Amino acid sequence: MPRKLLPKQISTFIQTQTNIRLSIEAFISSPTPHPISTYRSLLQNLASHGELNQVDTVLSHMRQCHTDPSSHEPAYVASMRGYSRGARLQDAVDVFERMPLYDCEPSVVSYNVIMNALVDHGYFDQAHKVYMRMLDKGITADTCTHTVRIKAFCLTGRPHTAMRLLRNMAERGCAVSAVTYCTVVCGFYEVGFVSDARQVFAEMLNWGLFPDLVDFNKVLHVLCKKGDVSRLNEAVNLLENMHKSMTPDVTTYNTVINGLCKELRVSEAAKYLPKMFNSGCFPDSFTYNIIIDGYCKKGMVQDACELLKDAVFRGFVPDNVTYGSLINGLCEEGDFKRAVEFLNKSQANGFTPDIFMYNSLIKGLCRQGLVLQALEVLHAMPDSGCTPDIHTYNIVINGLCKMGNVTDAIVVLNDCLVQGSDPEDAYQLFLKLRKEERGFSPSLNTYNILINAYCCKLNLSMAEKVLSEMMQNGFSPDAYTYHVLIDGTCKTGTVEKAYQYLITMVDSGFVPTMVTFGRVINSLCVNGRREEAVSVIQTMVQKGWVPAVVSTILSTDKREIAAPKILVEELMKKGHITYHSYEVLFEGVRDIKVNRKRSGRLTCV
Repeated sequence: MPRKLLPKQISTFIQTQTNIRLSIEAFISSPTPHPISTYRSLLQNLASHGELNQVDTVLSHMRQCHTDPSSHEPAYVASMRGYSRGARLQDAVDVFERMPLYDCEPSVVSYNVIMNALVDHGYFDQAHKVYMRMLDKGITADTCTHTVRIKAFCLTGRPHTAMRLLRNMAERGCAVSAVTYCTVVCGFYEVGFVSDARQVFAEMLNWGLFPDLVDFNKVLHVLCKKGDVSRLNEAVNLLENMHKSMTPDVTTYNTVINGLCKELRVSEAAKYLPKMFNSGCFPDSFTYNIIIDGYCKKGMVQDACELLKDAVFRGFVPDNVTYGSLINGLCEEGDFKRAVEFLNKSQANGFTPDIFMYNSLIKGLCRQGLVLQALEVLHAMPDSGCTPDIHTYNIVINGLCKMGNVTDAIVVLNDCLVQGSDPEDAYQLFLKLRKEERGFSPSLNTYNILINAYCCKLNLSMAEKVLSEMMQNGFSPDAYTYHVLIDGTCKTGTVEKAYQYLITMVDSGFVPTMVTFGRVINSLCVNGRREEAVSVIQTMVQKGWVPAVVSTILSTDKREIAAPKILVEELMKKGHITYHSYEVLFEGVRDIKVNRKRSGRLTCV
């Protein structure tokens, strides 16, 4: 007979289980009621796996099974933390606010958690209001409370205020921790008070308080992220002296290495690799990638390749970031043969080359005047699963124009629009070509593609702006132009413009499609403009622009009543008009003669 698991064992299993389903199954299958610690463990596991939608269910289950509401706080605290880390702050606030409704008064722990959540999400005023409410309730602030407030002061650029609070903590009976000190140190570094930061850090050490790796890494991150040389040197000094009190981890090294590489101090950064190995801390993909990228940016591609060989020997598997850095570096040096080799190698290793790799290769080819090869790469991109972006097209078009090949530049611009690039980006590229290239002469097709792109984005004002510019340059709209404009105006509900475009299209001698007629008719009917909708039907009959089934009765019907009614029925059967439009039109065409007298807008030409 299998031995039953104790509640503590179930709680430990749930907390350490990486499979969330097994955690839930273990929770449900337990024959005995769960202690609050098990609920807390399950909530923590749900949060770590992003299963926050299950939190309310677990809390409801807890309230049903545990009759002592005052014992529920650890579960509420776990759910608030989970919601906050999952970027669902409002849910965390809701849990906190509802605690008294379930007869569980928040203690200082709950107040600290919700204040910290508010501060982490930038709601500093609300966090202060919660703090004042806590004091009004007679709850005494503890070390964690003051640390959260200190963090809020530092994040709002007030480290000196934070320092005053730090000094007063002892008077209030609160022990000061290394976490609190490191928060103030980071606050001073953030706003540039380096000497104050050093003083506070030294004071912390003098008090015998040593930061753990997490807090130490936070200080290093603040020093390295802004690219200030003096701060970076400060970080390097901290790292060098760190070995006296603790062993750096990979995050520690990566933080400093990243800062050094951003300043192109790559050789200095690379010296930390043997130190990492000697201390038993092995570089990860970020470590290798950032140094390889640093070498490439500094023009030391050979060093990057040597490092890659050594890294692969030690078990490192190159990824898209690695290949992208090397391809960019090789292209900068003009070594396109090896760049293509790395591109092919990335594909052979199962990676899909990204837009950064292709743009680097195309840019390098164009810079060397190898624009035809760049065009070949551009055309091969979709087959490799990578869609060119506006920068890709910009590089190629500029390269073609420098060669004096403006005709192909226009073709590439058209392709850019057809492939779905943002019309605004494409339009700016279009304007740039018109301004800088004397031989650039856009075609009607180019304008039509731009107009269609804006209509697809429902940006009718820009579509009409391009239309106006097109006509000013001597081009008249064709059937396609009117088609996309009518489609766009119907979708945006600007029915008057859609109707006017249809009239102009007919007057210009173009034959709209049944789809175009249907869209205008539907828009007119929806907006209560029955007479205009009926006049469209009249024109279709009078012009003979009708389906075959309608044209067979035109000779005998003399275009009076039967043909319009059958046309309306056919349009609905084919899905060109809605049933509502059908009802409106069916009534309207019963007296064609009356409708003709009322409608003078669309007339047979």
